[in-house]
Amino acid sequence: MTRKIALCLLLATPLTASAESWLCIGEKSVGFSDVGEKWGIREFKPNKYIIKKDAGVDANYEVFLFGDDDYPQHSCSAFGDKANKSRLPSRYGLTRQPEMLLCDDTLNNGAIFKFNRKSGHFVATTVTGYVEIYDGAISNDSLTIQIGKCSSI
Repeated sequence: MTRKIALCLLLATPLTASAESWLCIGEKSVGFSDVGEKWGIREFKPNKYIIKKDAGVDANYEVFLFGDDDYPQHSCSAFGDKANKSRLPSRYGLTRQPEMLLCDDTLNNGAIFKFNRKSGHFVATTVTGYVEIYDGAISNDSLTIQIGKCSSI
């Protein structure tokens, strides 16, 4: 009887661990923001992200803002590979770490998302703003760095 119950529980349990998807919750987010005509340091509301396999490429991953599955924020290579667009030189020591996922932003504005599946930690940066000029004026987009943790879903 105990074996039948154990078998039923095993068959009823979803196999989420093999899905290789993660929910990432930002813990801290800081950066620079245009306040009037001065740039200053400030805190931002941390984001939530979902990392999941790219539907089109088996080994690759995509990062979505939580609640927005329509368009990925970042495109990632396979774990341990170089960044998919090779914009990160190997001198930074960011490549070939088997637990590390490196992601470039899909808009090519220099944002990066890094995730270590062993520790569960992530870092997300946005670097659009301050140096870009649009319509003759410096962009007032904020520059941020965010840290947090991811859990398998």
